[in-house]
Amino acid sequence: MKRRIGICFGVLFLLAATSFGANNVLGNRELRRSGKDSIKQGDLGVAVRAIYGMPSGLVANGLNSSVGANMTLADHNSLNFISLNLSLELAADYVVYTAKAGIGNSLTTLNPKLLLRYDVKIDEIPGMLYLEAGGGVSMETLNLLGVSYTNNDPLYQGGIGYETTLVDNLNFQAVVSYVYVPEIGTTGATRDGAYLNFSAGLNFEFSLGGGKTK
Repeated sequence: MKRRIGICFGVLFLLAATSFGANNVLGNRELRRSGKDSIKQGDLGVAVRAIYGMPSGLVANGLNSSVGANMTLADHNSLNFISLNLSLELAADYVVYTAKAGIGNSLTTLNPKLLLRYDVKIDEIPGMLYLEAGGGVSMETLNLLGVSYTNNDPLYQGGIGYETTLVDNLNFQAVVSYVYVPEIGTTGATRDGAYLNFSAGLNFEFSLGGGKTK
């Protein structure tokens, strides 16, 4: 598991370096909305959020809800040639779910994923809404009766978030997302993974050579 976490943070660092290169090529562009309740965004956003994960569907029969953590790296520059409202996000969730039956039984999930984010500014609402969708890999470890089983399965996610500025480049984020994990990597699996996640935390925006306001 430590090796998996190291790989995830290594990929996050790689995206940060890629973002810096894209910034030098594309330059900084600004999207001006209403000056009131504008959201300051830099070239790179780093968010850390707490997650409340709720198993849903058939998997809810075997797992309890749990608290975990999320880290998201958002590149606001790479997709400027398509739309200034689009960002590319590399994220990772870490949640350990306890089983409803059997003492010590649990499911540990580490979910690295790549998401597209689309910002929506509504003048009547302070702050900004955004939509996100994408996929990745769910690295799962099932502890059952003292024996550990590991496997990797595909992951698909969609969600809606809210972001507002607290001070300077520090923003508050709240996200509701649905995660679906088809259990194709587990021999004999009878139910897919489905989770409704609620997360909230802080996002810090870095400006590598300017910034933009949304």
